[in-house]
Amino acid sequence: MRDELCNSCDDDGDGAVDEGLSGLSCTMANGCGGVSVCASGASTCAWTAGSTKACDWCGPSGRSVCGQDGSVGPCQPVSPSREVECNRCDDNKDGIPDGATGNAESCNGQDDDCDGAIDEGSSGIEGDVCQVDVAQACCEPTTCQAQGKNCGALADGCGGTLNCGTCPSGQSCGAGGVANVCACTPIPQATACNGKCGLVPNGCNGSWNCGGCAGTQTCGGGGTPNVCGCTALPQSTVCAGKNCGTVSDGCAGSYSCGGSCSGANTCGGGGTPNVCGCAVYEDACDGRECGTASNGCGGTVNCGSCSGGAYCRAGVCTGGSEPMKSEQRR
Repeated sequence: MRDELCNSCDDDGDGAVDEGLSGLSCTMANGCGGVSVCASGASTCAWTAGSTKACDWCGPSGRSVCGQDGSVGPCQPVSPSREVECNRCDDNKDGIPDGATGNAESCNGQDDDCDGAIDEGSSGIEGDVCQVDVAQACCEPTTCQAQGKNCGALADGCGGTLNCGTCPSGQSCGAGGVANVCACTPIPQATACNGKCGLVPNGCNGSWNCGGCAGTQTCGGGGTPNVCGCTALPQSTVCAGKNCGTVSDGCAGSYSCGGSCSGANTCGGGGTPNVCGCAVYEDACDGRECGTASNGCGGTVNCGSCSGGAYCRAGVCTGGSEPMKSEQRR
């Protein structure tokens, strides 16, 4: 069985994680009470809210408040509101130790002179009622740290106000939805998306969707991230195999792939776009029975010959018998 390690794993297989290494009471190097935690693979004693340290206040009865930064506050009595016992200590911090020589008994419900009697001889008038002082509970103000706050103004619980400080650049107080806690302030969407497309950072580990692009443009298509654009195809690519007319460059523009076609040729006339060509007449010999006719592309078509002594005149056999026709050539 393996020993348990500080690694958030159940090393010894007993169903518990990091047991005996975290969550236990411990004493820090400054003598303050803490709780054990696993950090960087090792168990260490960490500060916890309300941590104190025993100290001598006229005897081992005082406590010092420990700060998260490792500081140790001044020693304070456990019961600072009144003289709690005849121990010759100034328990209530009034500048007069109890039981010291010369402490006169006063009408306060305490044994001021530590002779075992309370308020004895405090009144020289018969029937005088000794009014007992009522101890007032002392309000202990809270701290920003104790409440997990780090910015803005906060009530201290005793009628006062705490100033918990300001937030660093890029953060604002309460921006994360928790009052008096600094959090990242996102860049407004209108600002972050100005002139942009697609997803852009919001400055707080999130993003804004700035939308898409119109027409032939794509987001980043022009070479600039998050900006709508289009990169035109090279002219040599789009005009390859073409010799006339204009061809789209792929970005709402166009290239000229050549000038006018010569002769009877027209751009695309042969059936192939942007290529000079000519479509010959398929009906060039219609109405003719002999001779030749133009094919419409600078050539001729043989429409047949006459027989039996007839001769061809304007495409018609004159005299003799019916003409013998031949196949058209294109």
